[in-house]
Amino acid sequence: MSSVNPSTKEQAAEAFLEQSFADRFDEAEVVQKAPNPTAPISIRLSAPLLKKIDQLAESQGRTRSNLIQRILWEHIRSQG
Repeated sequence: MSSVNPSTKEQAAEAFLEQSFADRFDEAEVVQKAPNPTAPISIRLSAPLLKKIDQLAESQGRTRSNLIQRILWEHIRSQG
């Protein structure tokens, strides 16, 4: 069985990846996190309210999250 020698490209890539680049950190671009348009939130709901929401969601073929989002949108639309 013969051993396979890595190609020159593979050797160059390995040599490149072994470099530290610590001296170039100050040149690195700072990337800000983009806002998540559907960011998750946490809310505490009483057990009876949660039970009713789950029942209503199931009867409408929705998820709990989808139902709560729809209820909030309807409330916001009614306010303005």
